[in-house]
Amino acid sequence: MKAQFVLILVTASLFCSSAFSEFVPVRITDNPNIQIEPAIDGTRIVWQDNRHPSTTIPPKYQWDIYFRDYPGETEQRKTSWPSNQINPAISGDWIVWEDDTDTRNREIYALNLTGGVAANISSASGHQIKPSISNGRVVWEDYRNQTTTGADIYLYDLVAKTTTPLCTASGDQTMPSISGHRVVWLDGRGDSPQIYLYNLNLAQERAITTAFSAKGAPVIRGNKIVWYDFRSGNFDIFLYDLSTETETRITSNSAHQMYPAVSDVGIVWTDYRHDANGDLYFYEFATQREIPLIVDEYNQILPDISGNRIVWMDFRNDLGDIYLLEYSPPGGADLSILQTAWPAEVKVGDRIVYTLQVTNYGPLEATNVSIMDNLSPKVRLVSATSNKGTCFEFAGDIVGGVASLAANEGLKWTIVVEAIESGMIVNTATVEANEEDPIAINNSAATATRVSQYEQRSLGEGWYPQIRADASGFAHASFTRRGERRVERFGNDPMIASVICHHPDDIVYATNRSGRWISEIIYDGIGYSDPGNVVNPRSYRKEAVNSALALDVNGHAHIAYQVKKEVRTVFGETWDQFLQLWYTNNGSGTWSKPVMIAEVQTYIDGVQQYGFGTGSPLGMWAIDLDIDPAGHAHAMYVNTRGMAGMGDIVYLTNADGEWTATTVGRAYDYASLAVDHDGHAHICHYGWGTTPGGEYYEGLLYLTNASDGTWGTVQEVDPDWTGGQLEGMVCEIAIDSLNRPQISLVDGAGQPQQDYRHAVKIDGIWQLALVAPGSFQSGHNQIAIGPDNAAHILYPDPDTRDLMYANNVGGTWTRETVVPQGYSTYFMLFDLATDPTGGVHFIYHDRRSDDLTVTGRMGTDGDSDGVGDAFEQGPNGDDPAYDGNEDGIPDAQQDNVASMTTFAGQGYVTLACPEGVSLSNVQPQNNPSPEDAPTDQNFVYDFLGFMLLDLPVGGSTTVTLILPADAAPTSYYKYGPTPTQPWPHWYEFMFDGQTGAEINGNIITLHFVDGERGDNDLSANGVIVDPGAAATAIAECVVDLNDLVQLTDEWMLNWPAEWMTADLDTDGRVGIGDLAILAEYWMQPCPADWPWKE
Repeated sequence: MKAQFVLILVTASLFCSSAFSEFVPVRITDNPNIQIEPAIDGTRIVWQDNRHPSTTIPPKYQWDIYFRDYPGETEQRKTSWPSNQINPAISGDWIVWEDDTDTRNREIYALNLTGGVAANISSASGHQIKPSISNGRVVWEDYRNQTTTGADIYLYDLVAKTTTPLCTASGDQTMPSISGHRVVWLDGRGDSPQIYLYNLNLAQERAITTAFSAKGAPVIRGNKIVWYDFRSGNFDIFLYDLSTETETRITSNSAHQMYPAVSDVGIVWTDYRHDANGDLYFYEFATQREIPLIVDEYNQILPDISGNRIVWMDFRNDLGDIYLLEYSPPGGADLSILQTAWPAEVKVGDRIVYTLQVTNYGPLEATNVSIMDNLSPKVRLVSATSNKGTCFEFAGDIVGGVASLAANEGLKWTIVVEAIESGMIVNTATVEANEEDPIAINNSAATATRVSQYEQRSLGEGWYPQIRADASGFAHASFTRRGERRVERFGNDPMIASVICHHPDDIVYATNRSGRWISEIIYDGIGYSDPGNVVNPRSYRKEAVNSALALDVNGHAHIAYQVKKEVRTVFGETWDQFLQLWYTNNGSGTWSKPVMIAEVQTYIDGVQQYGFGTGSPLGMWAIDLDIDPAGHAHAMYVNTRGMAGMGDIVYLTNADGEWTATTVGRAYDYASLAVDHDGHAHICHYGWGTTPGGEYYEGLLYLTNASDGTWGTVQEVDPDWTGGQLEGMVCEIAIDSLNRPQISLVDGAGQPQQDYRHAVKIDGIWQLALVAPGSFQSGHNQIAIGPDNAAHILYPDPDTRDLMYANNVGGTWTRETVVPQGYSTYFMLFDLATDPTGGVHFIYHDRRSDDLTVTGRMGTDGDSDGVGDAFEQGPNGDDPAYDGNEDGIPDAQQDNVASMTTFAGQGYVTLACPEGVSLSNVQPQNNPSPEDAPTDQNFVYDFLGFMLLDLPVGGSTTVTLILPADAAPTSYYKYGPTPTQPWPHWYEFMFDGQTGAEINGNIITLHFVDGERGDNDLSANGVIVDPGAAATAIAECVVDLNDLVQLTDEWMLNWPAEWMTADLDTDGRVGIGDLAILAEYWMQPCPADWPWKE
C-alpha cells in the first residue's frame, strides 16, 4: 500500500520540513528521557514520563504522571512512588491514570489538581486499565470477570464515590471513552467488533456500527464519535455524528490512518501515507477538508485535542517529547490536488482512469493555475478531458489549467490510458498558482497501478502438467491428480466382498474451449485387495504417473499417459510392478478406447529390474507425444526409472495403422520429441557415456528420421557443451513453420554450470544463444514456438526460483517474471504453449496451495473490450459470427458489446450498452468479499466487472446483461462504495427510479448515472465502473432424504476421517452415532456446519 505514494514523498521533500509555516509547534518537554501518552483539556496537559529511576538495585526507570498548564506554569511531577503510572487522562481539575502499585493487578487512580491526594478508585480483582474521564465520571476497561464475561466496562462517579458496571456482556468490551453522559467502547460480543454507545441518562446501550471489519480506538467528544476502521482494506478514520445520526468516512487514502482524537473544531490522527513513522493530519469541520499539520521523517503519534489545541508524542529529538500546536486556518491560496486511479490492478491492454480533483481552499483567489500530469511510459493515452479550463497532451504529459479559481472553487480532469507494459505504473500530478500556498505538500499527488501480463485460473490440485493451445487460442491441459477418494463395495459377505477404492492418482484433461475451464478424468486410478478369506493376501494398485498431451490440426486432444500397475505384499512391499503407456484421443468428440502401446516390467517377484549394461533401473521416463498433420501419433519414452539414469530411447507411432516400437538411441537424464510438418520425428536428449554407435559423448544430442523415415546417426548440438550437476537436466524440442528444430537446453558452454540456452538448426548448422544465466544446479525448461517462429521459453530462476518467461520475438531475448518468490516448484511442474492469435499460455504448480494454476496473455482483442476475440465466439467457442445481443454484428467486432463465460463457468453471458458508449476492462470475477456476502443469495453467474467510457460528465446510460435462457435471477447485487457509504460494502442494486437493475426473465437492464450509486469510482468523470452480479434467493436448507442417502453411502466404512463427509460425530468412521445426529435434525433447518448444504 505504501508504494502507491512513493512519489508524493519525492515531491513533498521540496516543500516541507518538520512543520508548515502556518503550523508552528511548541515543545512542551525537553527532558532527554521518554515522554508519551499525552492528554489535554483546555490549557492543561498530562503525560506519562520515565525520567526518574527507581530505588531498586540495580535501578530501573519507572513511569510517572507529569502535568503542565501551558502557557504560564512549568511542568510538575504528580506521582513519585515506586511503581508505574501510565495512560493518563484529564478533565477539569481531575487526572486519572493506570497504576501498578498493587503488583498483582493494575488499578485506576484519581488525583484532584486543587490539592487532593491520589486515591485508588478501582480496588477489585483483575486488572483495571485504560481510563477515560469527563465531568467527574471515570470509565475503564475491567477484568474482574475475565473468566466469565471477559473484559467489561465500569464507571466510577468521583462525586458520589460509587462504582457501576456499564457493560458485562459476553466477549470483550475495551477502549472506553466518555464525554458528558455518553460512553463509547469497542465491543467484541459478535462476529465482528463494533462501536457501542451507552447513554448514562437513559441507561441504554446501542451499537452505532454494523460493518464487518476490524476497528479500534473509539473516542467521543460531545456529539461526535471517531475511530479507525479496516472496512476498506486499510485503516481509515470514521466519524459518527449523534446530532444527525450519520456516519462519515473521513479519510480515503490507501495507507493507514489511526489513533484519532476529536474536538468541536476537528479531528486529529496519525497518518502513514508518507512513511511508516507516522505524521500528523487534521480534519477541519468548518471547511470539511483534510490538512497535513506535521509531515517529516520522524514519528508523530498518539495525538489528543481540546478545542484547537493539539498535543502529541514527537520523536524529532531522538526519544519521545510532548509537543503542542494551536491550530488556526491557514492564509494564502491553499491549492490541493487529489488523484484516484481505477482500477488498482489491471492486465496489459486494460484501461486505467485517472481522476484529478483540484480545489482552492483559499482564503485567497488562486490565479494562473497550472496543472501537469506526468504519464508513465508504460501507458498509451486514450483521452483527457477537463470540466473547466484547458487540458491537452504535450510531450507525453497532460498539461493545462485555468486563469483563476476562487476560494472553495475546483475543477476536475479525467484521463483514460491503456496499459501497454507490465509492472507498477505510477502517475504523478501537480498544481501551482501565482499566490503563496501555505500547504505545499498537497500540491502533488501520485497513484500506483499494478499491471500484470496474465490472467490466472486455478485447476485445483495437480502435478506433472502439460499445456497446448489450438488455432483459436483456447488452451488444453493434462495433469496428474490425487484420486476422488470414492469407494465401491460389491457383495454382501464381509469376508469375501470386494472393495474398490478410487483414491489412487488419476489423469485429468481440462480445456477452456467453451470459454470456461472444464475438467474430466481420462484415467481413474484404483486400488483393491484380496478378500479376507485368502491366505497371504495381496493388494493391487493401478494409478496414473504422468501424461503427455498433443493437439491435432483440428484442435482435438491426444494423450499418452503412464500407469503404474503394482502388486504389494501384506507388508506393503512391492512384489510385481509394470509401467504401462496408454494412448487415447477425443477426435470423434468422445474419448477413444485407451490402447496400451508400451509396457516395462520393473519388479519381478520382489526384485527390481535393471537395464543391461547401464546400471540404471528400468522404467518409463520422459514420455512425450506429438501428432503429425495427417493425425498420426508419435510417442517416446526412455527406458529408465528417472533423472540421472541411462536408458534406451523407445520411439512409437501408429503412422502405418498399427502401433510399432523402435529403439533409436540411448539417453541420459532426459529426452524430448517433436514432429515436423512432413510427419518426421525429431528427438533431443542428453548423452553420457557410450552412444549406440560406440562413440563416447557427454552433452546434448539430436536424432531425426527426416527426410526418408530412417533414423540417422546422432548429432552434436554444441561441441563445447559442459554441465554442472548433471542430474535433472531437461531439454525440450519444438518444430517451427519452416520445419526447423528449436531446442531449449541447459549448457555451460565450457563452464561447470548449466545456463539456459536456445538452439535452432538453420541450413544444417546449429546456432546457439544464451537465454538466461544458470547455476551449477539443474533446471527444468520448456519451449514453444509462436506464429512468427520466435521461441518462447519457461524456466526457473536459479537464485530466486521465480518462474521466468523469455522470448526472442524482437530478435533479442527478453525476460520477465511469471510467478514471483519461488511459488512454482523446480522440476517438471510447469509448461507453456503459444497460439496463432498471439496468446501465450502457462501452467504451473503453486507451492502455496498445492494447486495447478493456468495463466497467460490473451491474443487478439480487436474491439478492445477486454475479452479476447476467441472468447467471444459463443458458448462452444466455434462461432466467429456470434451475436449475443442480436443486433446483426458479431460481438467480437463491437466495443459496446462483449460476450464471455462467467468466472466459474456456469454460463455464457452478453453485456451490451448503447452505441457511442464503450465497454472496457470486461472481466468475469470471483466473489469480491465472500466472508460477509449475503447468505440468502446465490450468485450463480459470478461477478462481472467492466468500465463504461465516453459518457458525458455526470451522464446516464444503460447496460443490458443477457444471461442464459434458463436463468431466473431475482435481484442484482454490488460490492463497493456508494455516495452515502463511501467504502466497500454489499448492497442490493435494484432500480429506484434513477439507478439500479430491472429484471425481465433472463435479461437484466442496469441503469447508471456517472458518479452516483452503482458507479464504483463515485466520481462524475465520464466513466462508470461496475462490478456486480445477478443473484437468486437461496431456498432454506432442510435435513432430508438426500442427506440420509449421502450418509448411507459411507455407512460403516472405516476410512480416514478427512476422506468422509458423513462423519458427523468426528469419530473417524460413519456409523450409528452419525445416524443419531441426522435423526436429531430430521426435516429441520440445517445446522451451521452441516456438510451438505449445497
